[in-house]
Amino acid sequence: DYVFPFQNEAIEVLRAAMAANPKDARAPYYLGNLLYDWQPEEAARMWEASAALDSQFAIVHRNLAIAWAHQKTPDLNRAIAELEKAVAAERKYPLHFAELDEFYEQAGVPLERRLPLFERNAAVVAQRDDAQNRFIGLKVAAGAYDDAIRMMTGRPFAVAEGANLNVAEHWTVAHILRARRSIESGRYQEALADLEAAVAIPANLPPGAAGMGGGSRDAEVAWWSGVAYEGAGDRRKAMESWQRAEAPAQSGGGRRGGQTANALSGSRVYYQALALQKLGQGEQAKTLFTGLVESGKAALQQAPGASGAGGRGGRAISPRARMANAHYLAALGYLGLGDRAQAKAELAQAVEASPDLADARAALAALP
Repeated sequence: DYVFPFQNEAIEVLRAAMAANPKDARAPYYLGNLLYDWQPEEAARMWEASAALDSQFAIVHRNLAIAWAHQKTPDLNRAIAELEKAVAAERKYPLHFAELDEFYEQAGVPLERRLPLFERNAAVVAQRDDAQNRFIGLKVAAGAYDDAIRMMTGRPFAVAEGANLNVAEHWTVAHILRARRSIESGRYQEALADLEAAVAIPANLPPGAAGMGGGSRDAEVAWWSGVAYEGAGDRRKAMESWQRAEAPAQSGGGRRGGQTANALSGSRVYYQALALQKLGQGEQAKTLFTGLVESGKAALQQAPGASGAGGRGGRAISPRARMANAHYLAALGYLGLGDRAQAKAELAQAVEASPDLADARAALAALP
């Protein structure tokens, strides 16, 4: 009835409550909440005591997960195990699915284990924007572009519900990858419609939440538009599209983390180089492709940064994501240079490190 205990005086009150009723799971839970900022080890012991009394109390399992993830030597596996208990409890909370998937992302858990969890609990997940955002990202990575786009159409996403919302990125990537699928099937007009939609972020999606709108992929959209126009027999529009693709990028790029921003920049360079090839500037394109390989190799040599509790967006990028982005950059360079075997090897390593890296998964699937 009195919300969150924070006064020092409440410590003795809660300890007295535990002595008076040893079967009450809430008293040690509240005491853990009160103590965590100053005595995290003791707080974790209180939460463990609470969980032992009420195994279906999802929030205490979630708190234990945060404790294990933020201790001096983080124990990601232990944190995952607690959040798995939280989402398996009778009363489920959408935030717990988002937090669990962030840990799954850091641990490199395969998509085949992550996506079904969200699908089985779709009604709960849909109650909160950051959980729904991660569900959409998994759909995009799995190639379920129609589902992902449907989930983003019309629903307002609030920046307040999750600091790492990158739903606008999911919108752009889903449309680009669906366009590529249409191009492979000769449905060029459908592809062009998707490419146009990719850079037109609807008002219900907050592009500023992750610092990225469709403009971050202008070169990619222009390249594939050229491919679609060429397939449809319109050589003039194809050349115009490739000229836009090879144009220097505009300044800006939002607030995304450095390593993810580097991956987007490398992707832009790749599509600029492809366009240069189409425009008869093969040597310049080769120089750019070689630079991508070197950038990827250099990034792999860098010491991995510390992993935060979160995934992409405003928080620190995980070592696995750094490695995946580096392999992806190198793969783009090898693709441009025509070394498909080495590109395939780099892409496989990128997907192994970060199974939800949709661009790498799509590129790997396109190779024989």
